[in-house]
Amino acid sequence: MTSFSPSPSSARPSRTHAGVGARPRLAHDLPMAARDGVAGQLAQEVVEAARLLWATVGAEKPTALPAAFEKLRPRHIQLLRLLAQRPGISVRAAAEALSMRPHNLSTLLTDLVDAGLVERLGDPRDRRIARLYLSDGTREEVESVERELQGAVVEALARLTDVDQGRIRSALPALRRLIAGLTPPTEPSPGERR
Repeated sequence: MTSFSPSPSSARPSRTHAGVGARPRLAHDLPMAARDGVAGQLAQEVVEAARLLWATVGAEKPTALPAAFEKLRPRHIQLLRLLAQRPGISVRAAAEALSMRPHNLSTLLTDLVDAGLVERLGDPRDRRIARLYLSDGTREEVESVERELQGAVVEALARLTDVDQGRIRSALPALRRLIAGLTPPTEPSPGERR
């Protein structure tokens, strides 16, 4: 039968001989420990898959990459993509959407504003709130890069079997729930609309 070692560093159950009908010493811990072990391994695999996917997509160089995008880091690109999807988003809401602290986002914004890619405008109803917009021409460039990345993913998916495509599709709801579980709930600041 299986019993647990008192050592907290021991994650594996040890084997001991017990009489007929003996049960694990802490029977209610066995399923939890097994679940924790499986969840821990799955967490490592999910993090590694996300890292590899991001590295691959982030390293993907579109054929007509705009010169202004050449020196941007992945976080800059994430912010540009967000602004293309949600023009006029506030700085705070953008930071929350990207799971960043507002002061870290501000550093990225300074880079993008200085490069002429983003405009930071005061909200006409509340000047304390800055609204973010892509500058003229940047929207088309972001959309072009998005189309090329989308095309690269479509091509890669097309090379997979129908079974693999179905598995990826069926995993998406669970991945969305995982992401929701990793995203802390936030409350809007007074006077701010998203």
